[in-house]
Amino acid sequence: MYLPGFPAIATCLHTDVAGVALSFSSFFIGLAAGQLLYGPLLDKFGRKKPLFVGLSIYIIVSIGCAMVTTLDELIVLRVIQAIGSCAAAVASMAMVRDLFPVNENAKVFALLMLVVGASPMVAPTIGGYVTAGPGWQWVFIILAMMAVFILVAVLLVLPDTYRLALLCH
Repeated sequence: MYLPGFPAIATCLHTDVAGVALSFSSFFIGLAAGQLLYGPLLDKFGRKKPLFVGLSIYIIVSIGCAMVTTLDELIVLRVIQAIGSCAAAVASMAMVRDLFPVNENAKVFALLMLVVGASPMVAPTIGGYVTAGPGWQWVFIILAMMAVFILVAVLLVLPDTYRLALLCH
């Protein structure tokens, strides 16, 4: 979502677009690290607690990304943001295994990937409008607000599927 803001971010942080692109790459480093982290945590503590922690990290760091003053800050915060966001990705995969019989997993995973795959197609367009309007910082504020909505849904609606799966098996 923040890709259209690269030129504005570069200007604001007194760097070039290539430097800002490092913050994009750093996000993927965080995603890789987060996958290694959350798998065992989700198995040990259930699905909701690590998801709550990850989303909380994501929210706080997204707001931090909107307030950075240097490229280095943005790069570091993007790594941490990815680690937080990874909780949702790993937990969703685990919850599919918890809730659906093995013979339905492939169908549910395909649907999940369809939804996840659509966001990179839509997000840059939305980001372009946000960047052209209120500014690139608002991309991160909007991401934080979306995560707050998801966090509330996790707390109020989502059952702990791990405990349900243990009871059923």
